[in-house]
Order: sequence, then C-alpha cells, then structure tokens
Amino acid sequence: MQTMPSHLTPTESEDTDNDGTGDNADTDDDGDNVLMQTMPSHSTPLNP
Repeated sequence: MQTMPSHLTPTESEDTDNDGTGDNADTDDDGDNVLMQTMPSHSTPLNP
C-alpha cells in the first residue's frame, strides 16, 4: 500500500511542486510562479 505524504488529504494525491499544497488546491501546481488558468468544461486542450 502506498502512503500519502502527511500534507495531502484523501482528495489530494500529488504535490508536484512540493510546496505543501496538493495539486487540486494549488493555483500554481508546477511552481513556475504563473497561476493556472481554468479551462471551460466544454473545451479540450489543443494538440501540440
């Protein structure tokens, strides 16, 4: 069984930038100091 880091909750499984805030709640989950933009639910990402 995998253990979660102590700062993560059952709704958080990752903290990509290791700042103590799980990716779901983190507005800058990659740590680049640029806030994430929320994509409308009807949109899909563009293919590179």
